[in-house]
Amino acid sequence: MRPSGMGGTGGGGGGGAGGALPLGDLRKAAAAAGKRLGTAVDGVALRDDPSYAALLAREFDYVTPENATKWGPLALGPGIYDWAPADAIVDAAAAHAQAVKGHALVWHQQTPSWVTDAMSADELGAALKAHIEATLAHFRGRMRAWDVVNEAVDTSTASGYRESLFWQKLGPRYIEDAFRWARAADPDVLLFYNDFGIERLGAKSDATYAMLRDLLANGTPIDGIGFQSHLSIHRYPADDDLRANFRRFAELGLRVNVSEVDARTLLMPATQDTRWQAQRIAFQQVVGACVLEPACEAITFWGFTDRYSWINADGDPDDPLPFDRSYMPKPATDGILDGLAGLLPKRGDNLPRNGDFAAGADDWAASGGVLAVEAADGRAGSAACVSGRTDTRHGLTQAALLEPLSAGGPLFFAAWARLRGAPSAPVIAELIVTESAAEPRLLNVASRVAADTGWIQLAGYVSLGFAATPTAIDLQISGPPAGVDLCVAGVELRPLSAR
Repeated sequence: MRPSGMGGTGGGGGGGAGGALPLGDLRKAAAAAGKRLGTAVDGVALRDDPSYAALLAREFDYVTPENATKWGPLALGPGIYDWAPADAIVDAAAAHAQAVKGHALVWHQQTPSWVTDAMSADELGAALKAHIEATLAHFRGRMRAWDVVNEAVDTSTASGYRESLFWQKLGPRYIEDAFRWARAADPDVLLFYNDFGIERLGAKSDATYAMLRDLLANGTPIDGIGFQSHLSIHRYPADDDLRANFRRFAELGLRVNVSEVDARTLLMPATQDTRWQAQRIAFQQVVGACVLEPACEAITFWGFTDRYSWINADGDPDDPLPFDRSYMPKPATDGILDGLAGLLPKRGDNLPRNGDFAAGADDWAASGGVLAVEAADGRAGSAACVSGRTDTRHGLTQAALLEPLSAGGPLFFAAWARLRGAPSAPVIAELIVTESAAEPRLLNVASRVAADTGWIQLAGYVSLGFAATPTAIDLQISGPPAGVDLCVAGVELRPLSAR
């Protein structure tokens, strides 16, 4: 369905300081929802492509320069700046009553070529401070917000931080210093921390929460957090996860932005129509989750047309954005409109049989070890526990899900898990898909670290597609090391629809 009021490549004029453009459906719906709807802006496209500029002006009220306000593109040399490309974006935004968030003052990528490992800690610290001061002074009064520090957390390292040049030379204190320098340079602008992979509850989100909690307790001036939300339709966080995550950061006193949304589709084998309908559901649930949470103030897409997505420049073209390469609205725009109306995707009937284990172990089996159904320790109802496990792949399975899942499409998954015999370990839920004579394909639908101290919920959205006719689909929950008992309760796998 093509939303009314969304033009293609024609009409409406350019994106400069010319005549006012009529507001589009997305922008009007965002205003009605009391949320900002934003997009990253490609400065060259804004300058050279009138259709791009017109659509940008009509449909969005919040913009982020995609590259023009990063340190590398700005600073030609120490103290030597080329402000013109960034100024053009900020000036165009002002002409169309769009607020601007700058991106990003401190990032381990796109730094100037003259910022090198040869610098001493004092030299790097002084250069970073001077950059923050010069940049905020230049844009003072024209920016609503800044991403001050971008992508500083890395749970794969021993330190828990991304061990970038900043971390190596300055230690984690650079994060606090950057926010303090930014606040001193502009007392009125909002200051954000921004990162990827923190949307769902889990290790990186927990580490980011702990870092920001400690920084705030130390008086560091941080106003908000950006959840980047670079998604893929084949697996992404459920709205339950998103909303719970938004709320806990909001309880720290932080504003919440969903800051770099796109949704790759080509990792899911299916027709374009199937993929784009799944993308519609993905955008609906992300936007809807924000609209339903008071602390979530803005949703920013990382571009709006597939023609200029950063993913294309990264060498792996995809179609991750709401408008196609000809600026025509995709089904995703309907999903955004539904989300802005506060509508989450509708969950259908539960597909696994005996998902609450009320009928004991009926329809379930252990892929290794011994299965027993018992009263759930610490929660109401029953749980299925697998003991005597001798491999991480041993766990709880339900076969013969081919009939209810053969049509594929978007699905909601949830299950509760608890361990016995280890303080913590990962639990993974997978669909095992067999197509014709091919080897089974494993589709991770949710994963999380479980513990022996209480139940945790695995939850996620997943889109199921097929490269060939499926011949078998099974569900398996496993993951902890051998010798650890795995208990599971409340298994749900429900089809998702727009309404």
